[in-house]
Amino acid sequence: MREKSEKSDKKPTLTKRMKDFLMIFENNMGLVGVSCKNSKVGQSTYYDWLGNKRFEEEISGIKTKVKDFGEHALFKLIKKGNLMLKRMSPFEIARSVEGMLEKEKGELLIDIDPVVLPEHYKPSIVVVDSLTAVASAFTGKDDSYRIYIEQLFRFFEKLGATSFLITETKQIPEVFSTTGVEEFLADGVVVMYNFKRGDIRENAIEVLKMRGEKHKKKIVASQITDDGMIVYPDQEVFGNTE
Repeated sequence: MREKSEKSDKKPTLTKRMKDFLMIFENNMGLVGVSCKNSKVGQSTYYDWLGNKRFEEEISGIKTKVKDFGEHALFKLIKKGNLMLKRMSPFEIARSVEGMLEKEKGELLIDIDPVVLPEHYKPSIVVVDSLTAVASAFTGKDDSYRIYIEQLFRFFEKLGATSFLITETKQIPEVFSTTGVEEFLADGVVVMYNFKRGDIRENAIEVLKMRGEKHKKKIVASQITDDGMIVYPDQEVFGNTE
């Protein structure tokens, strides 16, 4: 007698609670934390539901839709002239520095800007990611780098733009930028940490400097979530960190 093994062709089903969550998830642009809060579904329940193949497919589809929407919004801003992404090569930077040095010596009669922007383009916000990459164009030329960075800061000031310049540091730094001149020139310095305590990583944040403003002078706990960054101003980070 031969036994037949039967495989179920039934697809996983969605409960009403799952369907309600998916609608809220889409309305909240795929933000897990906000969706769980608004639907009163615990995050542990959400991650358990991801074991349901159909639910996981629906979530994946919503995330793709949100990503496409975000890219469309970016392209729309670029097309309207409200956003510009510019990649600078070390060679461009080196040429700018040579021009600025010649200008300082009086050998060049025209002004040279550290960054070339289209004519009449006046950004209100500028983000540079990162100054560490810029510094790589000045290996062994610290003086030239300092000149360039000073001119870069002055250029952004002249534009009247709010500038965010990102740089990388050692894990527990004494100097918070490549040479130290960046933090001296900046109006504000915010440091993000990723401490190791045993086999666990913990995030923290510190406002090291904020010119003209009072602020807490301590390192406090922070967390990066699906809904953005959460800062715990009363929860200090201390103890055996590496």
